[in-house]
Amino acid sequence: MNDSTGLCLIATTKKQQAKENLGFGIIHAQPTVLKVFEIVKLTSHLNVFASQVELDSYLIGIQQKMMAEGEENSA
Repeated sequence: MNDSTGLCLIATTKKQQAKENLGFGIIHAQPTVLKVFEIVKLTSHLNVFASQVELDSYLIGIQQKMMAEGEENSA
């Protein structure tokens, strides 16, 4: 028997976080889980990171972009 409760929970959480202008991501997902995300076409809607290092790099990029935008607006 298949159960899509987990997928529903992920989609609902993502939607709630977006309403509050917050991010949502998944880290260290197993290959079988990633395959399910691909099959149900969730990968294009989720931030999926292979490692903590990859997540940190992503967050640093966002922070640098925000800082650069702040500098442009104050100039």
